[in-house]
Amino acid sequence: MFNVLLVKSFSFKGNKGEGAPLSFLYLSTALKKVGHNVKILDLSLKGKNDFEFLKDTVDSFNPQVIGFTCNTHERLAVIDLVNFVKKNNPDKLIVVGGPHVALLGKEMMISCPNIDIGVCADGEKAIVKITNDYNNYDKLKNIEGIYFRENNQIIKNETKEIIKDLDLYGHPDLDIIDLREYSLNLPIKEKPPAISICTSRGCPFRCSFCAATRVNYGQIRYHSASWIFDEVKKILSKYGDKYVIFFYDDHFLLNKDRVFQFCDLVEKNKLKFKWGCYSRVDIIDDEILARIKKVGCIMLTFGIESGSDKILNLMNKRTNHKMIIRAIRKVKDWGIYARGSFIWGYPGENWFDIIKTFWMIFKCDFDIGEVVFGRYVVIYPGTELVKYLPKRFDWHKKEDIKSKKQMVFVPVYVPMFDWLRRKYTFSLFFIYKIIKKLKGFWKP
Repeated sequence: MFNVLLVKSFSFKGNKGEGAPLSFLYLSTALKKVGHNVKILDLSLKGKNDFEFLKDTVDSFNPQVIGFTCNTHERLAVIDLVNFVKKNNPDKLIVVGGPHVALLGKEMMISCPNIDIGVCADGEKAIVKITNDYNNYDKLKNIEGIYFRENNQIIKNETKEIIKDLDLYGHPDLDIIDLREYSLNLPIKEKPPAISICTSRGCPFRCSFCAATRVNYGQIRYHSASWIFDEVKKILSKYGDKYVIFFYDDHFLLNKDRVFQFCDLVEKNKLKFKWGCYSRVDIIDDEILARIKKVGCIMLTFGIESGSDKILNLMNKRTNHKMIIRAIRKVKDWGIYARGSFIWGYPGENWFDIIKTFWMIFKCDFDIGEVVFGRYVVIYPGTELVKYLPKRFDWHKKEDIKSKKQMVFVPVYVPMFDWLRRKYTFSLFFIYKIIKKLKGFWKP
């Protein structure tokens, strides 16, 4: 029996908005099932990477294995924490997993020699085998879905078997952390507190700015409708129905059969709760809206990105502005809040494309709070946008990061005439705000 410490870093102000470290809850379930002790240390809740607090936790809990999760924006913070832990505790086995390791695991381990093992596949299987084979290196190096070191080389063991039925991993450990610490108010008029859960992994679409497909084996995998129903019941039983459940999947509504089975279970058992989720506009129709509205759906969030068909094609979104307007209007007609996120400054975007986007926002009749947009396109590894980075750009070298304009430690694409573009965009947004205030005189 081992002690395993799972650490989430602090990377930027507002880090809490990413939600609870749900992956750790699955790892905790897997590890406890085979008799190990687990502790989660989330430094994002402290608002800083408190090295002394980390040291005290390691000293008191005395873990044999310390695991870190790593998204791309967290990579530099994780490297700093790993180096700190290894300096003070050279005997500890350091394991790093997460989306960034799935994309750039070898490069990260080259940059950080103190990482012993990188997990580039589902962590549930790997972490159990790592802890079970902790003292047997010959077995350790044969684990699927990991990077390891041998003879000054970094070796990758490919994943041979992909678990498609996520129910096999069980339910996340809801007792190891308090999900209320991560509760944020849902961005709608009533502002109810929300708790996030995830019921699938991956995305079958290949948007040019997103790496989700590469991280998740190019496919989407699901929990069953009955699993979702049981998980919702557990959360409501533990925290009460004042919390809205937000399904954090990339696309919760994609599998209609699963959604309808879930709706059937909610109706049959007369479970009352409110919920929201992410979706795409191309799945929206009256049938699905009627079903989800009846079982408590109050908000849908869409990655719309642009109102220009030209830009949508460049993004490989497989949508168009007419499809978007039709879907958003349907959602609103059913009395469900609709939110849209947008990407400004995409390569190839011109002034006319920006006007088209605002015209579409106007036609959708979005309220100001229903429109979410970033000033820049973030460039993630594994996406088509990496071609806009310098040829020898090093993702793990602070000097290279500082040489590029960035958002939360991830480089961004900067269009020509950037200052004018941003002023132009904000001016149009200001005009739209005025129009919304005078909406009694305007009809979309």
